[in-house]
Amino acid sequence: SFFQPVAVVNRFDLAPSSGANCGEYRIVYAKTTGAGRFFIIFEAVLPNPDPASGIAACAPVVDAWRSLSDPALTNAQRADTLEAMYFTGLPGFEPVIKADHYGFQTGNKGQIRTNQFIDSPWILREFKTSRTCSAGVCTLTIKPVTVKANPAEDLMVSTHPDNAAFTTNFLASVTNGRLLNTDIDTIKIATANTWNTWESNTLNGSSAAEVVYRNHADATFKADIQTKLTSLGSTLTPNQVLNRATTQTCAGCHQNANNLALGGGLTWPASLGFTHVDELGNISDALSTSFLPHRQGVMESYISSVCTGATPPVAAGTTIGGGEEDSPN
Repeated sequence: SFFQPVAVVNRFDLAPSSGANCGEYRIVYAKTTGAGRFFIIFEAVLPNPDPASGIAACAPVVDAWRSLSDPALTNAQRADTLEAMYFTGLPGFEPVIKADHYGFQTGNKGQIRTNQFIDSPWILREFKTSRTCSAGVCTLTIKPVTVKANPAEDLMVSTHPDNAAFTTNFLASVTNGRLLNTDIDTIKIATANTWNTWESNTLNGSSAAEVVYRNHADATFKADIQTKLTSLGSTLTPNQVLNRATTQTCAGCHQNANNLALGGGLTWPASLGFTHVDELGNISDALSTSFLPHRQGVMESYISSVCTGATPPVAAGTTIGGGEEDSPN
């Protein structure tokens, strides 16, 4: 099988507002020969070389991406800028592509994710690099890890032995407002990694029913959500909250949440059917109408603040894009 890059992706919006790093910079590879479909996404976290200066120190990276929109540039010149950023490093910055940017650097940031259809069932998984050293000799491995923001649907049933603890953790995402946010791009779930599965919830064990959390949560779990919503004065329903949680899973964002009603006048935008970028580089409606405009707005606001000498706002636990810090989406 032959894999080739079909997208280079700027995720500055995932940078912590504190400036602990400068966000993620990704390359999407697609299998373009042979049977079946298989995508590998290398999602590197770029360290901030001057974290004491906060998110303002990331300005050269944002400016490099902004420069790609200059109509006077040729495609070859754009490619040169990206190649330097990814393989050499912008002045003062490490190159994007470096083994420890995919997991084993301080803070365990960055990851590699896969989306495959080689055999049934459809599988989405997450991996991180890991390094072990002994007697001066180090070994690099790529290890499977839990898929973030993908709590098991079984936990939403009151007879599960861990249901009570999970319910408390899940409701924290309602209490802190992440699941109640009023725009598509900042809806997030903040459940602990303890509850995540080792592959994204795609099917519920049958060949027919896709995993949408509202179809699996029992009446007791939904009643607990309703009690929390009532206490917060929210008009959302438990099913709408569970739909919002579904959008944050890999399978949800890629397929199962297409056109789901989220309440508050929001509907989750559609993918291309299991992908957001296909083997030919075509992009989904979700990217073109929602995700990319949001990311552009984040960059424009950041550039404006830097140019005017203003300090970008810092909110503990959130990204500069307004989402949950360390969210993979």
